Amino acid sequence: MGAGKKFGVGIRLVIMAVYYFLAVHYDADVQDAARIAVVSFADDGVAAETAESICEEEQKKGQDVMLSLCFWREQEDMRFSCKETGQTVHATGLLIEGDSELVARESEILVWQEKGCVMDRVTAQGLFGTQQANGQLVWCGEEAYPVYGTFESLERTVVLRTESGTIVGNFAEGLADLSVGSSDAYFGLPDGKFSGAGYDHLSLKASKGANVKTEAEQLLMRYWLSGDIADFIFPGVVCGNLLLVLPIVLAVDLVKVLWGSLWEKRRQRSYCILPNGESEYGMKKSQNDSETGITEGQNLKREKRKMPGKIICIIMLIATVAALFVVLCKHLQIPAAMIPTRWSDFSFWPQWWAGQKANLLQILGGAQGEMQLEALWSLGLSLICNILAVGAGISLLNTEQ
Repeated sequence: MGAGKKFGVGIRLVIMAVYYFLAVHYDADVQDAARIAVVSFADDGVAAETAESICEEEQKKGQDVMLSLCFWREQEDMRFSCKETGQTVHATGLLIEGDSELVARESEILVWQEKGCVMDRVTAQGLFGTQQANGQLVWCGEEAYPVYGTFESLERTVVLRTESGTIVGNFAEGLADLSVGSSDAYFGLPDGKFSGAGYDHLSLKASKGANVKTEAEQLLMRYWLSGDIADFIFPGVVCGNLLLVLPIVLAVDLVKVLWGSLWEKRRQRSYCILPNGESEYGMKKSQNDSETGITEGQNLKREKRKMPGKIICIIMLIATVAALFVVLCKHLQIPAAMIPTRWSDFSFWPQWWAGQKANLLQILGGAQGEMQLEALWSLGLSLICNILAVGAGISLLNTEQ
């Protein structure tokens, strides 16, 4: 192999490795999103006290079985104000109980606060004249909430954590376009303390390796709750399975090389049979041996010296096939929801696809929509990088051949 060809092989190898590393990097974001499910509660939702007790019960469990939970209610067009600057901004309010990072990134500080909020930087700029609003006070009705941070968002959003056992004190006064009567009917008690229906959604994150939909179903049964479950499992399965394409291509090529090296002699000996029944390879070998003075015993010794190499090839071939089998068994994912109950169920796939679209739209249409849009963007980048890595790998194998 010439220097130029070696350089080309090295470039293709580097390109393949870089693109595959990027594909794995973006896949990590997709898999993280695939561990989150959203439950939309039926009826009147879950009371604030019930949500708080459920979060406390789950936190008592060990790290291996503990679920990360966040109960939330989304309210559009809420009115927030700053008394120091006199500015008022209308934004979407997210009332949360639990791990707020499941519905809004960069809001983990609220987990450790009894009362407070984080908001997007555009809202902070409108209220306080600066995007660094830490330590400021924002008012919703007659309640003041300390601001603990800001985050990037495509829409105006304020994530609120309230005092224990309530949704928001006098929170109804923060609504922009509701009359007093309708706000009382919506929020329950005249003083704004919400002891009735509270959170209408739940986001939960399962531990690695666990099926988040199964975990959500078990949680609902455990606490006698009911609701519709939407998950992000299918995009994660697609992204993860496609990462196996490059290792499979490389492993199959290695198997071909090892198999070919084991049977090379046999192919050579049978490549041309003469009319007298002797192979052309055998005749040429006899002539070469007679010219060089190599005896049959020396040929046997030479064959014996090659035996360790053949044994190593056999061991590598078996190890490669076994490793490929283990990788496929461990990492290839086929969700049970994608397997028809019988082969003749021809309506299965249209119904399954319609369910997946409805499932995705339900997630994108809620408070988590922005987070999952980022996951879809990571999914696209991972697919592109994976395709480029596979293309570079195939080009590399063709070059070596």
